[in-house]
Amino acid sequence: GLKYKKQREQHMEKYIESKYRKEIDEIVASAIVMTLAFQDQQGPWTAPVYYSGKLENLFFLSSPDTRHGQAINNGLPFAASIFREPESCQKIKGLQTAGEVKKVESEEVARTSFLNKFPFVVLFLAKSRLIDPLIKEKAGKTSFYSFVPSQVTLVDNSVKFGFHHTVSL
Repeated sequence: GLKYKKQREQHMEKYIESKYRKEIDEIVASAIVMTLAFQDQQGPWTAPVYYSGKLENLFFLSSPDTRHGQAINNGLPFAASIFREPESCQKIKGLQTAGEVKKVESEEVARTSFLNKFPFVVLFLAKSRLIDPLIKEKAGKTSFYSFVPSQVTLVDNSVKFGFHHTVSL
């Protein structure tokens, strides 16, 4: 009766959440650019960054001298979007998120994750730190940061135009 119906509804909710979570994880794994967004004293701003990692901990490399680096140091809240390049508006599929950004304390995990996804970066880091003094100065200031979402919304126009589903973390 009623107990069975409630159990069935709960089972369906878990199934749907796991289906959306699988799609979200696939987008995170296959896309390469995350666009960070924030608002500081100068107004709203965005910053596209290469990222790696899992949904709960998205690593990126940046400089504290950038505008978004200063926003991170000031503890401002961030939003981010991750989308693959769609062929048409009917195929727009990606993530809209809100969360916080913090400097990574232990860079080993972030560096390994980042270099696994972007092996060419090791050449940039090695070249910039060892060969070119001008690049060395800029690259020497780079650090790994982590975007930690508190809210994630899947957007998928292939379901229907404007479809979105928010997943709790």
